[in-house]
Amino acid sequence: MQNDIVASEEMSIQLKGDSGEDFVLTGRTAWLDIEGYTLHINNHDDRLSVYLYKINHEAEDELEGFSYKK
Repeated sequence: MQNDIVASEEMSIQLKGDSGEDFVLTGRTAWLDIEGYTLHINNHDDRLSVYLYKINHEAEDELEGFSYKK
């Protein structure tokens, strides 16, 4: 059984194994809600970036984040 969580072709994560704890980013970007916060993960062509926002404040500057060149 394949368990995909898909919002669009660009936004997709997939469960890795049966544990429900490990995921694979299969699209270019993903948004995860975590207890009042939102984590935005991007797989750019040349880098990876991860940014943390207060939930419902995603249009504002991120609270924390980093970008890593591949």
